[in-house]
Amino acid sequence: MKKNVVFFIVVLSIIFACKGEEHIIRKGNKIVGKIEKYKKISGVLPKDLNDLNLEEGPYYYNRYDSLYEVYYSISFDESLVYDSKLGKWRKSYQ
Repeated sequence: MKKNVVFFIVVLSIIFACKGEEHIIRKGNKIVGKIEKYKKISGVLPKDLNDLNLEEGPYYYNRYDSLYEVYYSISFDESLVYDSKLGKWRKSYQ
């Protein structure tokens, strides 16, 4: 019985973690869309999220010439990162 309860808790934790990541990515994709729209209209990437009338945190933005990243810190050593060069989200561990 005790093993079943522990197993059930572990399974639920995994399910909720996956749902949480989906939510983070869905919300992050809205930011990516705003960045791409800004770039299309102005011809350059925004300097920071303030250019999009957004505040830094919990999503952050780095630009590198014509490329950029949007990231969300999951924990002190793990982030979800959108890489504009790849055009997709990935996990990053530091």
